[in-house]
Amino acid sequence: FEKMPANKLEMALWLESDRMNSLDMSPDNLENQKKVVIEEKKQINDNALYGSLFPNIFKNVFKGSDYETAVIGEIDDIRSVTTSDASEFHNNYYTPENSVLVVSGDIAYQEAEELIRKYFSDIKKVNGFKRKKNIVPEIPEDIHLSVHDNVQLSVLNICFQIPKIDSKENYIFEYIVEILANNKSSRLYNELVYKKKLLRSIKAIKFTLEDSGLIILKATLNPGVSAETIKNEIWDVINDLAIQGCTDLEFDKIKNQIEFDNIAKYQKLQNISVETVFNYIYFKDVMRMNEEVKKYMTVSKQDVKDSVNNFIVNKNKFILTYLPKN
Repeated sequence: FEKMPANKLEMALWLESDRMNSLDMSPDNLENQKKVVIEEKKQINDNALYGSLFPNIFKNVFKGSDYETAVIGEIDDIRSVTTSDASEFHNNYYTPENSVLVVSGDIAYQEAEELIRKYFSDIKKVNGFKRKKNIVPEIPEDIHLSVHDNVQLSVLNICFQIPKIDSKENYIFEYIVEILANNKSSRLYNELVYKKKLLRSIKAIKFTLEDSGLIILKATLNPGVSAETIKNEIWDVINDLAIQGCTDLEFDKIKNQIEFDNIAKYQKLQNISVETVFNYIYFKDVMRMNEEVKKYMTVSKQDVKDSVNNFIVNKNKFILTYLPKN
């Protein structure tokens, strides 16, 4: 995306249309870009503390689906790309038919529309992309993986598949992650960090994906605490939520926070623009954001209880533990 003065709209459209229209990829240029991507992969994954965390999680939670492989790829694959591969990819995918353009700001609509036609309507490409359905199998059984790495503290990750982005559960799980872990009054933080001092930290990470979803309970253990102890402690808290449900106080507090956050984020034009893109790509409905708050507000305490039982307690999980090498 680009942010610039409204009177430079034509420059932005010219830049983007030029980028879409052609690719000047020399062997030297390609080799330079390969080095950049490989260094980025090393910095983020290969040489970073707990850097293999997300590749390991996606490889096991979404095995057999298009989500299994990390977007950045593997080093051997990156090195094998040729200039013809790059040109073919650009010619197939970098096309107006395969893209979404949003222009927002202090602009004249008719003028913007004319400029968009001027710079994009003549771009003709192969359009060789073919969509295939992304099938996401459920985790067939509980999977356990331990990684001994150059880390100081053990980290336990308990991962669950949840339904895809357009499901009601997508909204319900926003409540569940907050109830469990993501603030100092949450159940797991209060019990395991504040009271029992077994953990350095704990958080719940929610990934919303087009064809599935993911919840990660990530616990950083204090020295001398075993992962097995923490697993049992976490499971006790989850089972209590599954059986007893949440209290009126914690539910109303989180409901108010979710309502505030989802109203506040649309005070920024850039957030509206980004949300518009995703709503069009996923749902072909650019006005969907106007219904978001209402969908969060229709979640009930019973919904929370049912989803904990249906998608956490009664589902298989992937447990990934990082341990110090020594």
